[in-house]
Amino acid sequence: MKTSAGEDILEAACLLLEKEKSIPTVRKVAGRLSEDEDRVRKEALELEKGGFLRLEEGDIIELSEKGREAGLRTIQKHTVLERFLSEILGMERAAASEEACILEHDISDETADRLEGFIAVPRGRGRRLQRGRRRLLTLADVPEGTDLRVVTVRCRGGYERLADLGILPGETIRVVHILNHKAVVVRVKGCDVALSPEIASSILVERLQ
Repeated sequence: MKTSAGEDILEAACLLLEKEKSIPTVRKVAGRLSEDEDRVRKEALELEKGGFLRLEEGDIIELSEKGREAGLRTIQKHTVLERFLSEILGMERAAASEEACILEHDISDETADRLEGFIAVPRGRGRRLQRGRRRLLTLADVPEGTDLRVVTVRCRGGYERLADLGILPGETIRVVHILNHKAVVVRVKGCDVALSPEIASSILVERLQ
């Protein structure tokens, strides 16, 4: 069974393989984690029992597919948490990274995916996100006459204003006009509202079937 220490080892081994193109060993992983080699070796043996890796001759760590997936998932959680804490909550990057190291072991996959969707709003026009079976766009990418559902609003400093206008996650809206300067006029709750291109680009939507 994975523990937080075990997840750290799988994460470190994946980072060595994926980013540093280096064969992970007990010594290298211990160095990345600032841990004692004996403790890393002991935890690695437990991970081996769970099928996450094989400890080869020379203390080489050979990740299984299961171990690689678990390591990459931990990396993804760390990255999402670090970005959320720094970009959304305004923490210093170093402090956000340290906090993410703690939180990454307790956050669920679903919560991590939702946070990723919240912070990964595309910048500018012409980009798309695929989340499950839903095709997501920014409001700035949608042609006139399209009926939509708001999925996520990421508008720092302007969220309350949008909420007052009724533009909230789950609300249905319609693009009624696109102005020459790329501003978007949407109809929400029977009222037409003009949004700047910057605001429109911060609103993630999906087409209604």
